[in-house]
Amino acid sequence: MAVRTSQTTHAYALAADLGFDLSNDFQYAGQSPRIGQPLAHTVNSELGVDYYTARIDYGDAKVVASRVFAIIMEDGRCGSAYIPKDAHSKKLAVIRGTGSLILGDPENDDLDGAFMTEFYPLKAGVTDEVTLPHGHFYTLEARGGEMVVSCLSEADVDGKWEPGEIAVEPGKDSLTTLEEGLVLVPEEFQTANFS
Repeated sequence: MAVRTSQTTHAYALAADLGFDLSNDFQYAGQSPRIGQPLAHTVNSELGVDYYTARIDYGDAKVVASRVFAIIMEDGRCGSAYIPKDAHSKKLAVIRGTGSLILGDPENDDLDGAFMTEFYPLKAGVTDEVTLPHGHFYTLEARGGEMVVSCLSEADVDGKWEPGEIAVEPGKDSLTTLEEGLVLVPEEFQTANFS
């Protein structure tokens, strides 16, 4: 069953369509939800990127937590990103569909200098949750239909947000983080060629 991907579909309606129970988020965030945002579509056919995202923010006076849903279209990928070493590990819930988590470790290279990229199969009902490690590049790829994933992020007790992931710009061979400085981007993530 395809997920509604209308630009007018809000995150709350998406969660309801998916049968996703948001009540755990309310308790976890300790705040009531704000208005969910409508779906946003990101597509780049040259890179195989085709996905929708929607976000629900939690908090009364200010945002203290956010849940993001991503619908990755069949045979498409989400954008690539780097999770800095000073960020917490990111947990993704695999809600529907099958696909792959593609990880690249900039510190793991072979003798000819090529980066090592690893593929991990994802399947709702089998790999319901996966942890993305800090210090790695990643992207998600859907196979055999749409794949839906979600992630909850929280501010700390002082209301500060941990360093977020950094989007990888196509063709760029490096990016800069506050703690690590210059980080080399694996070739596969520069070209979006993950074969």
